[in-house]
Amino acid sequence: MVIQVANQTKKFTSYTSKKVMKSYQVALKCVDHSQRVEINQRIKEFEEKQYLLLTPQIVKKALELYKTSPKEKYFTRLLCNEVSKSPNIAESAFHWLYIAIKGKVDKEQKVQGLFNFLLKNPQQLIEWLIFGRSPFTEHSLERYWKLKRRYIINLLTSTRLQVDSYCRKKQRNFYFSNSLIFNGILPTYSQREIIQAIEDALSYKENEFFLLPSLSKNQKAFLEKLRFLKKEQTTVTSSLISWINSFQDSRWKSLKILSKQLAQVLGNPSRKLFSALRLIVVFTLFDYYIKSVSQLVKGIPIEQVVPLPFKEKRKEDYQSNC
Repeated sequence: MVIQVANQTKKFTSYTSKKVMKSYQVALKCVDHSQRVEINQRIKEFEEKQYLLLTPQIVKKALELYKTSPKEKYFTRLLCNEVSKSPNIAESAFHWLYIAIKGKVDKEQKVQGLFNFLLKNPQQLIEWLIFGRSPFTEHSLERYWKLKRRYIINLLTSTRLQVDSYCRKKQRNFYFSNSLIFNGILPTYSQREIIQAIEDALSYKENEFFLLPSLSKNQKAFLEKLRFLKKEQTTVTSSLISWINSFQDSRWKSLKILSKQLAQVLGNPSRKLFSALRLIVVFTLFDYYIKSVSQLVKGIPIEQVVPLPFKEKRKEDYQSNC
């Protein structure tokens, strides 16, 4: 049975991955345990040979070919010719390389769309810089792209981390400062500046909602939270000064914890203050960041913040993963 499946695999090399997987599952059902072990071992050896083909030079050549030959059948054939590899083993390896490159190109387009959105919405740009997330951005792109919100969240956070990496490696002298590091130390602020941010945030939202014919329940509740925080601004500012001036493993999570603690201290444990506090933080840091961060985002080459597929690993790392 094993020989028969092997012959069928050679004969029908144009099988799609679904058909190959189905044949593999059928084979496993029809053989005993020792044969299954042998089949899986051969597959691991085959995968290792495939992986060794995916050198940085071949990945680079594949990226160039994809721009001119985005259809898989032409891409695989041309790549085999370009790198002088027999299609017997290379064809399957290059199939997965094609999928990875297609994913990279798609993500580059998504990141470009994200940057375009953030540059048009500076408040969300600063929120993304500080927290790695932006709920308004997430909801907007979720509707526009018709994708699950979890994908958008992952895109925002992973891109934020890649921007850090790019800044450290390429733009250190021009853009980089310690206060640009994700979850790092933010610039120091006084109580007066945070009180001003509370007033500015409340005034901004009152003016924004004044233009609407009527307010929703959530909009009314949000205004009440800002007014409540302004009333209790002495306690709020001391807490935010400590939060801003200390390093956090995750500023998103730590501000959530702070919001719960503040609600308890202010005598209303069930009150949700996270979104209002987040807006105050954005207004506090807005002037400091907006010019440099806008320039940074405009100048970042998109391909530099989307990782290459199949980064080269040492052989022993590959074997340990097997």
